[in-house]
Amino acid sequence: MSRSRRVAEVASGVVRQPDRRCCAPKRLAFRPRMLIAAVLIALGLSGCGKPSAADRYVRPETVLDFATLFGQHCSACHGMDGQFGPAPPLNDPMFLDLIPKQQLVAVIAQGAERTPMPAFAISHGGKLTDEQINSLADGIRGQWRKSRGKTQTAMPVETWPDYTVTEADPAGIADGNLTNGRVVFEAACQRCHGANGREADGQSSADGGILGHAFGELVSDQFLRRIVITGRPDLDMPSYIDSGTQSLLDRPLTNTEIVDVVAYMRDEQRHKD
Repeated sequence: MSRSRRVAEVASGVVRQPDRRCCAPKRLAFRPRMLIAAVLIALGLSGCGKPSAADRYVRPETVLDFATLFGQHCSACHGMDGQFGPAPPLNDPMFLDLIPKQQLVAVIAQGAERTPMPAFAISHGGKLTDEQINSLADGIRGQWRKSRGKTQTAMPVETWPDYTVTEADPAGIADGNLTNGRVVFEAACQRCHGANGREADGQSSADGGILGHAFGELVSDQFLRRIVITGRPDLDMPSYIDSGTQSLLDRPLTNTEIVDVVAYMRDEQRHKD
């Protein structure tokens, strides 16, 4: 409409109504994605910010899975599969047949004196509950207390030495004969560890080897007794059976010989710089 015509209509009192078609709101085009998003939000399906069960926080004290507990608290020292770590292997059937469950639980809970083994029980300054410690002990025994090899079955379990002699003297070294212990060491141990506890090739180690003071400060009497009895199968160190039958003795070590050789080793460690 021209401006002059519009002015004339206003002057004559004639006012036209605006064309409603030009002012009507535009209809939104149908968008399927918008509809899907609305449905997902309404139903609260995953993908809209709700965490999955696997991503939810789990309180440490509620974890009872053996593999998780062992991986978090034990594997750094004893190895991922219970062997080949700096600490003695737990993947050792002879050891697990020798040590009663209650003693295994006590070691995990309270730690071991004169060794790097810490206490894990909350009651002893650790972070694990009694239920978690029991889960570890049951898992260790259930996972690795399997049938023994041919050498280990050469003698009935009932004839094996006790893991601990007495509570006050776990290795029994108070009754050990140092002179006989040296004879046993030379007959059964020297072939691998060398004279004076050094390497068998005659090279002297700076710390004195297994009879040196440095090594002695890291281990307990009970540790020495255990290693003499079980050896370290993961590192091909023989048990008391093999160390005897494959040595000048030509037979397994007796309990008295085990006590004597541990007493000798401990005495040497205490008196060497």
